[in-house]
Amino acid sequence: MHVPSQSRHSRAGVAELYGAVLLVAVTLSLGYAVYTHIRFPVRRSPVFLVNSHAVYGSPSLLFITVNWSAPSTPVLMSIDEASTSGGILALDGSGYRVVRQLCAASVTTFFSVTTGPGILTVSSDGTVWIDGVEGSTASVYPGMHEILISGASSCTIELPGGTAASYPSPAVSSLPVSYSGGSFLMILVPFDTYGHSLLLIFDTGEANLGF
Repeated sequence: MHVPSQSRHSRAGVAELYGAVLLVAVTLSLGYAVYTHIRFPVRRSPVFLVNSHAVYGSPSLLFITVNWSAPSTPVLMSIDEASTSGGILALDGSGYRVVRQLCAASVTTFFSVTTGPGILTVSSDGTVWIDGVEGSTASVYPGMHEILISGASSCTIELPGGTAASYPSPAVSSLPVSYSGGSFLMILVPFDTYGHSLLLIFDTGEANLGF
């Protein structure tokens, strides 16, 4: 029996279509069999836990502690419109601002120094806190140590080993934290009135605090 050429082409086209559908079905089945046994990592943002308490005096101080659930490193802090990216944070009679010096008679400055172990000495004609403790000297561990200087027209910082620290320099950071590379840091913030906004930025996220 003679089969028209058009009919043969039609059957061939249908066969090719069925073959393509079958190939896709087999590929999808194999893909499902392979990928159902692969666990893809899920990236979760770290959780930051912030606690604070005030100590009233002259100046009044806010002690802030931050814990986090995943490896993180603090990189920047801002209070209201003042940011550590521009210099050292300071509180004067009108609010927070940024200065380019370690101390000044009319402000309270707060920053940190990176040291090895030993005795850290801050000499000034004002009031000094080191890692939250009032006093001009402290025995410190390796890491970042926050210094707060209030009402000082002159000041000098001597690191363990006798090296003098100045700003700007690698030893002085405008980020005012006490931090030893673990999962905890402390911040000491001078404040006058409530209603401020503090933002602490890490390499993995950020923590907000209103005070």
